[in-house]
Formats: sequence, structure tokens, C-alpha cells
Amino acid sequence: MNSTLSQSSGTRTFRVAFAIFALALLALPLVAMQFSTEVNWQVGDFAVFAAMLVALGAAIELAIRFAKGRWVRAIAIALAIVAFVFVWGMLATG
Repeated sequence: MNSTLSQSSGTRTFRVAFAIFALALLALPLVAMQFSTEVNWQVGDFAVFAAMLVALGAAIELAIRFAKGRWVRAIAIALAIVAFVFVWGMLATG
């Protein structure tokens, strides 16, 4: 098998950790809806949030794979997180 196509253990660990993190974030409003009437998400809200999490994970994965150097990689990941939070905030406020 070509070494460039094989996954490193760090990449697999990141994917598993991010998947658990994403599922936990998606579960928060679902659990909150059981205890409060103030949280009222529809199926579309969960779909948009899931798509945002997939896009964030893809952006981080691309930064890890293709960014050369630690600082460039860190800045690319930070920009992806900032963009995620910005879009999330804009969608939350209308």
C-alpha cells in the first residue's frame, strides 16, 4: 500500500474525536428541548448544524493534510473555527 494514501494514527484519532465532539454538539439542543420550551429546533436546524460541522471537519482535515508548517496549519485551523463560529452566530441571530 502506498504510504501517502494510508492514514496515520493521528488522523484516525482526530476523525474519531471530532465525530464524538460533533455528535455531542448535535445532542445538546436535542436534550435541551426535552427540558425547556425555549429551545425549539426543527429538523432543518439540525441538518444545517450537521452540515456546518461536516464543513468544519473537512476544513480542518484539509489544513492538516496540505498546510506546510505548523504556523500555517494552526492559522488555517483557527480561521476555519472562526468562520464556523461567525456563521453559527449569524444564523442564530437571524
